[in-house]
Amino acid sequence: MKSINDCFLRRAFSLLLLCTVAPTSAQVVARVGDTALSVEEYEDRARNLRQSGYEHLQVVNMDAKRQLLDGIIAQELLVLEGYRQGVDYDPVI
Repeated sequence: MKSINDCFLRRAFSLLLLCTVAPTSAQVVARVGDTALSVEEYEDRARNLRQSGYEHLQVVNMDAKRQLLDGIIAQELLVLEGYRQGVDYDPVI
C-alpha cells in the first residue's frame, strides 16, 4: 500500500512540475529565480540531448521527463549562484 501511495505522490508531483505556472504566451514548466523555463525550451533541450548522443532519452516517460527537468533546474541554480558570487565578472573564468 505504501508503494502505491509513493507512486501516486511521485506522479502527482511530476504532473505539477509539468503544468503551467502562469498564463503567458508560452507555457511554463518551471521557474528558477526570475528565469522561466517554457515547454518549448524544455523540448528543445531534450531534442538537443537526444541529438548529441543521449539516445536513451527516446523513451519518454514521466520519470525521464522529471529527471531532465531536475537537471535543467540544477543547471539554472548553478548559473544563478555563479552570478551571485560574481564569477561572471572574473577575467580568469
